[in-house]
Amino acid sequence: MNRLRNCRGYLCGPMDKMADGGVVWRRHIRYDLRDLGIHWLDPCNKPCRLGVENDETRALRHKKKAGGDWQFLANEMYPIRRVDIRMVDISDFLIVFLDLANSGFGTIAELTRANSQQKPIIVMQEGGKQHAPDWLFGMLPESMIFGDWGDLYYYLKCIDECCYIKTEQRWLFFDWQGTQEKKPEPSYNFAEQCRHPAFSIRGVQSSRHPFDAKGFYDTRLGEPWPENLK
Repeated sequence: MNRLRNCRGYLCGPMDKMADGGVVWRRHIRYDLRDLGIHWLDPCNKPCRLGVENDETRALRHKKKAGGDWQFLANEMYPIRRVDIRMVDISDFLIVFLDLANSGFGTIAELTRANSQQKPIIVMQEGGKQHAPDWLFGMLPESMIFGDWGDLYYYLKCIDECCYIKTEQRWLFFDWQGTQEKKPEPSYNFAEQCRHPAFSIRGVQSSRHPFDAKGFYDTRLGEPWPENLK
């Protein structure tokens, strides 16, 4: 089905306080999910020349800040914030790496802005879901908060390929070609497949949850596996 092809995903998370500048986890996502055809918006690798951040620019900024050169700091941060916020605005969904020990003001500001636009926000909580702030559960569907990268990947693959998904009133896909039959979403939840990444699409199984889509469909819905999916 490939719903996520050509969608734009913003990779939100800490940079300044990370030893690697926040580069590594973003690079892993871009590589691991390359088959989905997503256009990644990465603040560590901006798709423009404005607001570039790297080790050199960050070191200079910190030096100027320590010396009290506030005007230099403002001049540097304005284009950085402008580009990052613009990427949030044009994104179709976000992946947020939330590390409470290292997350700065920018991560929270971007998450809050995206939430005000009702975008799908998929959170990876460092240390596990149980360490996520209580406030976060009042902002986002709990099914979009994860403590394991593998589970997050399977969730995205399910959103991309499964026949029926739970949109959580967040996911919205446009039929630009006008080829899809116009019909309302099914009233039932396809075995709650998107409320938990344990559900695997057929032919793609999670080692932590050894059952396939057909078995889940049969046992939870009590309905036969659709002929067109065999």
